[in-house]
Amino acid sequence: MRCTSTLHPSLGKFLLFSYSVAMVRKKMTRIGSCLFLTATALLVLSCSGKGSSTNDAANATNDESSPQAVAPAELARRQQEEAIGSFVQSLDPVQRYSQLFLVNLEGNRSFSPVERLQWGALPEEDLLPGGYLFFSYNIAETPAQVAEFTASIQRWSQQRGMVPPLLAVDQEGGMVNRLRSVTSPLPSARQVAQSLTASQAQSLYAAQAAQMSLLGFQMNLSPVAEAESQHNSAFLDSRSFGGLGTMEEFAVAAIQGFQSQGLMAVAKHFPGNTNDDPHSGLPEIALNQQELERLYMGPFRQVLQAGNPWAVLMSHARISTSGTAAPLHDSETPACLSRFWVTDILRNTFQYQGLVLSDDIFMAALEKNGFPPHKAVMLALEAGIDVIMLSEKRFGSVLRLILDRSQSDADFAALLDRAVERVIAAKVQAGLLTFRPATEDVSMSASADTGEPSAADRLELVPTQRALWSQEDWDAVYQQGMELYQAGFGGTSE
Repeated sequence: MRCTSTLHPSLGKFLLFSYSVAMVRKKMTRIGSCLFLTATALLVLSCSGKGSSTNDAANATNDESSPQAVAPAELARRQQEEAIGSFVQSLDPVQRYSQLFLVNLEGNRSFSPVERLQWGALPEEDLLPGGYLFFSYNIAETPAQVAEFTASIQRWSQQRGMVPPLLAVDQEGGMVNRLRSVTSPLPSARQVAQSLTASQAQSLYAAQAAQMSLLGFQMNLSPVAEAESQHNSAFLDSRSFGGLGTMEEFAVAAIQGFQSQGLMAVAKHFPGNTNDDPHSGLPEIALNQQELERLYMGPFRQVLQAGNPWAVLMSHARISTSGTAAPLHDSETPACLSRFWVTDILRNTFQYQGLVLSDDIFMAALEKNGFPPHKAVMLALEAGIDVIMLSEKRFGSVLRLILDRSQSDADFAALLDRAVERVIAAKVQAGLLTFRPATEDVSMSASADTGEPSAADRLELVPTQRALWSQEDWDAVYQQGMELYQAGFGGTSE
C-alpha cells in the first residue's frame, strides 16, 4: 500500500511502516502468503452466496460446456467451500450454533468461560461463543497484559479442541476508544476528516490496526459509515466523518487501513440512525424515498462497493417512506430483525456477501417496543443475520431455543448452517483457522471427469498457531503510530 504525506515528513514514513508491520505479521501466524490470499478470496466469494450472480452464470456455463476444464482458482474455491462445510458439520450442535453469538466476557488477565450447557444426549460442556466483545474493563493496564489475556482465550479453546473465537472491540477513536490506555492516540472520526487527507487517514488507521492485531484482536467494530445530517447529528456527534462525500471517502480509507493489516473492519450501522439513542429509544427514520436514498442508502452502498468491508453491523432503526413511488416494505420491524433490510436490500440488492452482525439485542430500544431478547434473536436469524451481538456474558438460554427449533425445523437448521459457514470463513480470513491438506481419507464423489477435488486434494481446517508476544515488535508498531499521530495532530485529539 502506498501512502504519501503533505502535512509532515513523518507521514512519509508510512512506507517503512508498511514494511515493518509486514515483517511483524509474518511472525504472528504460520499461514503462508498463498493461504492468506486464498482465504481472502474465499470471503469475497462467500461460501454461502457462491459469489456474484455473474460468477455463478459463468461457472455454470463452464461446467456444462467443458467439465474437464476447471480453472485453478475455481478448483481452490470448491476445495475451500467443501472444507468449511465439512468443518461445520463436524461440530456438535452446541458448538456449531454457539458460533452465531458475539458476547461480552469477564476479566482482563486470565480467561475462563462463565457458562455451561447440557442439551439433548450431549454431555454438559462449556459454552464458547463465536466471538467475544471487549469493553474498557476487559482491557488490562499494559499491552503485554492485554496480549496475554487474548492469548489465554485462544489457548483455552485449542487445548479443548474448540473453535477459536473472534476477539472484537469498538475502536472508532475519540469518544469510542476502548484501547486508549494502551495504543497510540486515535482521534475521533470527525477530527480525522478535518485534519488529514484520506490517504493520511488510511495510514493512521493502518497503524492502529497493526497494534490491535499484535494485541490479539481480529475484529474492529468500526467505522461509522453514516453521513452526518440534521436527522442524526445529535446522536452521532463526532463519530461520523462528516456530511455526504466526506463520510464515504474517509470511511473507505478507514476500512482499507484496518484491513490492510488483516483486521476485520465492520461498517456500521446499516441503514442508519436518527437523533434518538438506540440504547434507550427506537430510532424512527421517516423520509420520502428520494431522501432516504440520498442520505442513507446511497452513501452506505458506496462505502460497501469502494471499501469492501469484511463485515456490516445493522441498526435498530425502523424505516418508513412516503412519496409518489411505491413505499418500501416492512416499516414495522427494526432493520436488524427485518428480512427485507438484511436479505432483500443488503444481500440481494446491494450484493453484499460478507458477515452481517446485529446490533446489541439487549438494547432497551428493542424490548420497549415488543422485541424482547428471545424473540429478537429468532427474528434476527430468520432475517439473515450471521452474528447476534449481546452485551451480556451469557447466551445459553437463547442458544437452547435455537437448538430445540433446529431439531424440528429443517429449513431453519439449514439457514443457521449457512450463517455458521460464513462465520467460519471469516475466521479463516482473520487468520484464526488455516487450510491444510486433509490428513484423513474421507470419502467423496469425485473424478477426473467432473473436475471436482479428489480425495488427495481435500483440505481441512485447523487452528492457527499464534506467535509469542514480542515487546520489540510492539515498540516498533506503537512508535510508528505515535509518529503518524503527532505529525497529523500535534498531540491533541478529541
